[in-house]
Amino acid sequence: MNCLVKYFNIVFVVLFLLSSCEKKLEPDEMKDAAGNRYKTVTIGQQVWMAENLKALYTNVSNSSSSTNAIVADFWYPDNLPEKMSSYGLLYSFYGARDLLPKGWRIPTLSDFDQLLRELGVSYESGGNAVAGMLNINVYPGSNADDMVSIDKYFSLLLDEPSTSISYDYLTLRIHARDYPDDELYQRKIYTYNAVRDFANSVRFVKDID
Repeated sequence: MNCLVKYFNIVFVVLFLLSSCEKKLEPDEMKDAAGNRYKTVTIGQQVWMAENLKALYTNVSNSSSSTNAIVADFWYPDNLPEKMSSYGLLYSFYGARDLLPKGWRIPTLSDFDQLLRELGVSYESGGNAVAGMLNINVYPGSNADDMVSIDKYFSLLLDEPSTSISYDYLTLRIHARDYPDDELYQRKIYTYNAVRDFANSVRFVKDID
């Protein structure tokens, strides 16, 4: 009996030491609901993720979309797992929502407007500034059925309803490169209508505590 008690005491001590050894979050880090760590950047009164969400765990509670299709939780860029380390994953709205850590949110247009004001740039020409501040490695989100690699824009998921009854919500397309032959792709940022099964890159945001 004494041996059994000693055994459980040793196990308890080991488990306690292991839990105590877990690396604490740095001031410029956050952790998602699956335990992955990310760099963050403080801009004015907001804290933004400085890396794309890459959590494989999801717990989708609502899979409905405007087309009544079943939506997936996430997709690999170009369906290639090896691209996850550079670009993170692409998420449906519900997949991203269910990975929110406490105190964080999917950005709204109001959040993004505040970001632009802090940077002193506009939708018309602020792509480079936003990409630089948020450490954006340009890669598009896209419809999951058409995972074509186009490096002209970064598609950011928003928690913002669409103004069109044919769509569910808005995303932001951020152009962070110069394309002299095409005016559309010169550092512009604009909203884009999407349905719930479109895949987008995700950056959570929160207010300063």
